[in-house]
Amino acid sequence: MTTILHHSTIRPARTSLVSLSTSAFAAMGRAIANAWKAQRNRREIRQLLEFDDHMLADIGLSRSDVVFAVLSDRFDDPSGRLVRTRNEARDAARTARPYRRTR
Repeated sequence: MTTILHHSTIRPARTSLVSLSTSAFAAMGRAIANAWKAQRNRREIRQLLEFDDHMLADIGLSRSDVVFAVLSDRFDDPSGRLVRTRNEARDAARTARPYRRTR
């Protein structure tokens, strides 16, 4: 009976070390995948700079929005920044509209 108790006290320490290293590798893998995704999205968003101003306005962006997103932090995903910028502009335009009463 003592041996079983002895094994049970050693096992959790080893298991926690294995789970800690596994979670560390998983976190490192997620960080690398997110950095790669951000770089890929940055390349794709640079292509938006080839659009004219009217085309950018049709999708709710300005040229300065795209430039700001591309020049943002290297590991920050610029696509998320563009979505937030577009949503903020859309929400501001909605609140600026006069209220229309429907009958």
